[in-house]
Amino acid sequence: LRRTEDLARRSGVRVHTAPQDLERQPNLGRGCYYLVTVFRFLHRDLIPAIREAVAPGGYVAYQTFHERNRETGRRPLSPEHLLQTGELARAFGGFEVLIARDAVEREGRFFSASLARRPAK
Repeated sequence: LRRTEDLARRSGVRVHTAPQDLERQPNLGRGCYYLVTVFRFLHRDLIPAIREAVAPGGYVAYQTFHERNRETGRRPLSPEHLLQTGELARAFGGFEVLIARDAVEREGRFFSASLARRPAK
């Protein structure tokens, strides 16, 4: 969060950061954010809260490890922490999926990524 704040300050952009253990406190609010980003983290029980947190017309950018990552022998290897093909698109059903990529190799690992927009009301 400090790195985000520093980059924003140097770029002349204002951001508000708030540390929160999302596994213990999954409440993100309703329609509060125009951009929600998730990188290298998967806690499936949190996805409904992420969906609810995105404001109408807002976006969610999500990228984390794909199940093909098991082929690499590099962590994570547990299915609990690996997305299945098409899982992000299904998780954000009803959103306009602008980008959906599965099993993309990068840095010797496999990832899934999605950029989706919540419809404006």
